[in-house]
Amino acid sequence: MHPTPLSFASPRTALAALLAVAPLLLALSAPSAPELTADEEAKLATSRTIIVHPKLPSDPPEHVRARAIAEVDAAPEVVWEQLLNFQARVAENGPLKKVTIYEESWDGPLLRRKARWEIRILGREINFHCKYQHDPTQSYLEWTLDEERENDILYSWGSYQVFDSKVHPGKSRLVYTSESFTGARLPHWLNRRIAIRGLTEVIGGVRKRSEAAAAK
Repeated sequence: MHPTPLSFASPRTALAALLAVAPLLLALSAPSAPELTADEEAKLATSRTIIVHPKLPSDPPEHVRARAIAEVDAAPEVVWEQLLNFQARVAENGPLKKVTIYEESWDGPLLRRKARWEIRILGREINFHCKYQHDPTQSYLEWTLDEERENDILYSWGSYQVFDSKVHPGKSRLVYTSESFTGARLPHWLNRRIAIRGLTEVIGGVRKRSEAAAAK
């Protein structure tokens, strides 16, 4: 018997195959829901508590990575409508002075958005630009810095996830995770406090607006 000769795809065929899978390689991959302790689950079931995980592992360690979780008395689609309403956050977040969406488009199932954020912390003006990808099919949104623009911080990454509530049928569980490094010469504990304040203010504002919209 003669061995079966190896066959090689032509460059054109190989390129077509690569282009076909490229969207899959670039697609978002939502993580699973974070595991909570029995005590945390009980707090979410019986109160308006926002659970905060203030010291998630980060690499490098000078980054601040944290997570906030809350139950919302509204369906996931209502929560997403409010999460994507960036302009509403100006009235809810004291340091935030202005937000400008400068690019937005749909790429298949993905919503792509770019926005400029202008904040003032400890008397200092800080401006930065983020690019967002939202996949409604996974109920997930993720962002990073838009490095094509000038930024006053060195690193920003974050995500939103909205799940069906495990303890309140018909309601939602909102998970907000962020990792940042401003580069400012501030104590690490102060950078963490500022980050956690941002997490809880965003979740609190989105929850309030979502529940008001659901009640109409």
